[in-house]
Amino acid sequence: MILKPTRIALALAALSLPFAAVTASANQSLVSPGYSATIGGVFNSATVHSSSKNPAGNNLLLRDGERMRFGYLSNLGMYMEFGQVDELEDTLDGIVNFLDGQEIDVDALVADPSGTVTEVTAAAEEAFDMLLDDLERNGQFRFGGMVQAPLTPFIIGSQTAKGTFSINASGSVQGSMGVINGKGANIDIIYDPAEELLTYNSGDTDAGVDLRVASITHLAVGYGTNLGEWFDINLPKGELELGARLNLYQVETARTFVALQNDDDEFEIGDSFESAENNTQKTNQLGLDLGVMWHASNMQAGLTIYNLNEPEFDYPDLGKVLDNDTLGKLKNLQSAGKSKVADTVTLSRHSVVEGAYFTQNRNWVLQGYYTLGTATNFVGDEYQMMGVSAGYFSDSWWLPGGRLGYNKNITGTELSTINGGVTFFGMMNLDVAMGLETVEYEGSNVPRYFAISLGFEEKF
Repeated sequence: MILKPTRIALALAALSLPFAAVTASANQSLVSPGYSATIGGVFNSATVHSSSKNPAGNNLLLRDGERMRFGYLSNLGMYMEFGQVDELEDTLDGIVNFLDGQEIDVDALVADPSGTVTEVTAAAEEAFDMLLDDLERNGQFRFGGMVQAPLTPFIIGSQTAKGTFSINASGSVQGSMGVINGKGANIDIIYDPAEELLTYNSGDTDAGVDLRVASITHLAVGYGTNLGEWFDINLPKGELELGARLNLYQVETARTFVALQNDDDEFEIGDSFESAENNTQKTNQLGLDLGVMWHASNMQAGLTIYNLNEPEFDYPDLGKVLDNDTLGKLKNLQSAGKSKVADTVTLSRHSVVEGAYFTQNRNWVLQGYYTLGTATNFVGDEYQMMGVSAGYFSDSWWLPGGRLGYNKNITGTELSTINGGVTFFGMMNLDVAMGLETVEYEGSNVPRYFAISLGFEEKF
């Protein structure tokens, strides 16, 4: 008896391809500009890209008497993330070897054909269920990219408004692809006593690959002010800043679902992307962020609330584009609570608490942050980031600055990364992040996560 799980094997091979993307930022629904990939979800006045974090810190991005600051050529970034595909390959190989190596007791089969067939069927179904469970658990991948618009972020101080405005603009893409498993495989094995032949049909399953992509145009206008500008308040050991940011999201979503078992013998990942591109939905929404920050000469602490109003974005209705067989499988997954035919994504409200300690000359800094609640991005992935970092920020244009950080997602993928970055000539930022977890890929152990970010900004 030889089992040929061709479609599942091809799907597994397709899922093990690398994809480019960018990391989640302090607002974990979006992506990290500048060297935020290293310092994480904290405000740091040494980078203009901190305006995309706590809006209460806008005032701190300008020196005394300075009225304008901007991002030059700004920033672009990418990362690659792998699921635990080596475990999937091991599981698949083990199942194939198990099924190929099964010996059927002919005497037992003749004496009790129904009992023997039932035993073999149960073993085969258990093996397939194991494979599909591993596919769902480990066959999840994220991808995308981000480019910040030139000259942004743009920071403008206003005496009339008693505060500082920020303008951010970027384009990005986020995506996810992974297996969704439904009910257990139903394998049909038949014994023909006349021919003494044991035949089977491949496992009947609703499992499939769900591919989602979101293209995001993001425009944000923020305002930060010192409480003392409005009220005659003198805090004994520091100052209090307040801020708000209005986000305009123009989002086009695409989605397709490919059943692991259907009438096609070929699984072409390119066809899946083309199917998704031809099935899109556009949504425009506003989002609101609020922030508060206390700061003194050598320390600061803050709280930012992201997506206060929890904007929602629609995905296209797959009931209008899938064939009847594939749609039936997706509806079964929907009945099981595993997926939806027509889905929406809500950017979850979440908060980030942060703190930093500076040396007296502010060249050295220790920072940390923690996310309260779970954030959701535009393809429905979940994040709850935490991290710590240390950095040296040079006052000289020729002496490089440097930083080193650790970040971890304590939900979702639960991946952790070591991050490092260097600033050259006071304006060019190069940051790299590498995952601590590894996966076997093409015979070598590689990090499950790798990221790189390059940006240019005006020296503060």
